[in-house]
Amino acid sequence: MDKYEFNIKAEQMRKMVDQGEYKTAMQIADTIDWRRVRNANLLSSVAEIYEYNKEYEEAKDILLLAFERAPVGKRFLFKLTEISVKAGDIQDAQEFYREFCEMSPDDSRQYLLRYMILKSKGASAEQLLTPLEEYTSVDVDEKWLYELAKLYSDAGYEEECVKTCDKIMLLFGLGQYVDKAMELKQKYRALSNQQMDLIENRAKREDNLKQVSESYENIQSDVEEDAKRFERINEVESENSENQIIEEDEDITELDSEEEEPPRVDLHNYHMIIEAKTKEDGFKIAVNEIKYFHDKYGYDFKVAKTNSAKLNEKGFSVFKSKIEGKDLIIEDAGSLTYKVVDEIEDYINSLEDSSSVVLVDVIDNFDRMAEDRPLFIKMFDLVSDVEDDEEDIVEDVELDTSEGENHSEDQEDEEPVIEERPRVIAEANRLRSFDEIAKIEKIPLAEEKMDSEEGDLPEDFYEEMDIDDFATYAQEYAKQIDCVLPGKTVLALYERIELMQEDGVALNKASAEELIEEAADNAENVGISKKLSGVFHPKYDKEGRLILREDCFIN
Repeated sequence: MDKYEFNIKAEQMRKMVDQGEYKTAMQIADTIDWRRVRNANLLSSVAEIYEYNKEYEEAKDILLLAFERAPVGKRFLFKLTEISVKAGDIQDAQEFYREFCEMSPDDSRQYLLRYMILKSKGASAEQLLTPLEEYTSVDVDEKWLYELAKLYSDAGYEEECVKTCDKIMLLFGLGQYVDKAMELKQKYRALSNQQMDLIENRAKREDNLKQVSESYENIQSDVEEDAKRFERINEVESENSENQIIEEDEDITELDSEEEEPPRVDLHNYHMIIEAKTKEDGFKIAVNEIKYFHDKYGYDFKVAKTNSAKLNEKGFSVFKSKIEGKDLIIEDAGSLTYKVVDEIEDYINSLEDSSSVVLVDVIDNFDRMAEDRPLFIKMFDLVSDVEDDEEDIVEDVELDTSEGENHSEDQEDEEPVIEERPRVIAEANRLRSFDEIAKIEKIPLAEEKMDSEEGDLPEDFYEEMDIDDFATYAQEYAKQIDCVLPGKTVLALYERIELMQEDGVALNKASAEELIEEAADNAENVGISKKLSGVFHPKYDKEGRLILREDCFIN
């Protein structure tokens, strides 16, 4: 197939889509070898055609081609996850989901994907609430807000359901989901006067909206016609050009080639986050680090200094004209508002020289920012003067016999140190099976529990549970011991449960508690090496609960 024939078929395919003839569009798509096409956007459109016709495997194959050709392909990973869920390929969905989260750790759509995957696994309404609540708290979408309202209703949370329905009606006013929200609310409460007014004046509002829409479509039509006319002129000029280059080894070239951006000059920015024991130490480190880079690259940038209090009060944009062509040190930076943080991020992305931003604060003050703005934190290199306190690690020992004996006597008088959790929990990282752990520690197995202990346990403590009930109990137990599972951790919990099943571990309340205790132990024992390498995740949330993250369950 030559380029001319390909262009004709591609145009026919587009027209069929515009007319809603997806079956015919797919028949045309079947005649084209899409492996020869390099345009990622065109491939994405073709995948939508196969998806509409429920040919999910074909859609996935086309999207994988698009992902290979895209410089940043997170939108294709999102779609691959979604289509895999529709196809019932949960294992593929989880793999694409993990890649999406790694590529975009702060993209709120990860919660939506987790919701889809859990729903496809048959999770209960209560289990589905958390990811959808997290998604809708960031992205206000009428479809998913209504889905959340239905979940509240299914889970028996009447007040939350009503509030969510009210929110949909307030924010959107018109549309199918507003109508559905009204209907759902009326199961529990009467509509307010304002909401009744929406119904009574709906026809008038819809008529006004239609007039605006028609006016916009007329303008859009004129613009598109001008664009097509300009495109035809360009095609004629291109065909007559003597300098046109066509690759001889390929029958198909990109239909919509994108202009190459001019090469960008490499910048040597040295954006840094400096955490120190004191504010004064942090400032000294900042100055020394900036001097180092000035010497290394031969820069002569002037250095400006400010603090978070001034920036939070006046906003970052006020300072931009004053710091042009200068390095900037921001003290007490852990207290910056997120509005200012976003402005600084935009500023850094717009820099056309190698001047840099250095954030300074005392240890741990960046934890909140790292939790809520991880991509912003990744823009900086971490410099820290905080090391392990070696006094608690190494102690000099006198070899004098008499002193040694006295020392032994002193030790006998001291209270023995009792660990908060037994050592068996620390072993659980490498041994998944509770039976294996029990053999090491000589702990009686479930069937061998001593009579004195059985009276203190619920009757169903060792009864077999299905995956969903096991996951629910594990999350409830986590709450009881003041732990919390945020973000994508619940999905990791499900993956770990599946591994436990494969290893023959009984799914009961006993093993659920063991699993959560193991995860809590992993969360407590995060080494300082992670922090110094730039992983700033705090151990505890604002309520003081221990945060159990994904890697606490899956290593």
